[in-house]
Amino acid sequence: MTVQTSPTLRAAKFCTEYSISEGEPLSGWGAHQIRNILIRWPKGKWHQSMRLAGGMTPGMEAAIERVYQAGWRVNLIDRKSCSGERITVFLMPDALAFDLDPEALEPFLDAVPQGRAASERYGPPPLDAPLILCCTHGKHDR
Repeated sequence: MTVQTSPTLRAAKFCTEYSISEGEPLSGWGAHQIRNILIRWPKGKWHQSMRLAGGMTPGMEAAIERVYQAGWRVNLIDRKSCSGERITVFLMPDALAFDLDPEALEPFLDAVPQGRAASERYGPPPLDAPLILCCTHGKHDR
């Protein structure tokens, strides 16, 4: 199958081309930790960091750093279909989704390394459909 691309896009070299030229599998460049926390936060507020963003309180940032230091990979995600003041947090590979008030994010994150996040207090419903993520960081590709 031949894929047509615009002349503008063909001028750039994309991650897939770098991977092929290096003999890497096409499953991606990123290393994956076993334990992942995905925090829904509007992309327009993201900083250069994969896990910190504008609008986060110093307490939230400190809690994110503590959970990261405990060995968890923490990434921000943006879901256009979600809006409002609540924060959705996903724990992987457990496939649990948590819908939190902003003031609950810090104590929730502090509970994660202790294995207490999936308690009745936060009431996690398991995901009922696969969560598919697409990197929009743009370091290699637009």
